[in-house]
Amino acid sequence: MAFIAGPLTNDSDTELGSCTYPRFPLGGAPFVSPNVFINGVPAQIYIAASVPAPVPGIWKPVCVPGGGARTMLLGKNTNVFINSQLFAIGELGAGALANSDSTVIAAGGVRPLTGPYLAEQPPNKQVIINPPV
Repeated sequence: MAFIAGPLTNDSDTELGSCTYPRFPLGGAPFVSPNVFINGVPAQIYIAASVPAPVPGIWKPVCVPGGGARTMLLGKNTNVFINSQLFAIGELGAGALANSDSTVIAAGGVRPLTGPYLAEQPPNKQVIINPPV
């Protein structure tokens, strides 16, 4: 089952040469839906144009300046839209990394999403579309 990626969703670790970029929450600038609410707040989702926060590299001894800048790499969700936008999804359990969307860091690593996801977070997993469609 696919889950919707949100600001607290992490991506995977990346080790490139002498630099490690640890898993890190997406944060940054998600798309905020004007009429879809999850747990009572406007849905903050990641579309292809969303810009996640940069990942701080752990220097061993040097990381490429700006190497932790991230972009979204979508392609797993091909038919579900929020406000006419395809959005990032991820899965849990066996095969989760292969079935999850990713980020790409400027230094050259593809980082599958690992959770936590919006629909799996408490309190009530409630999705409301206002006005109803």
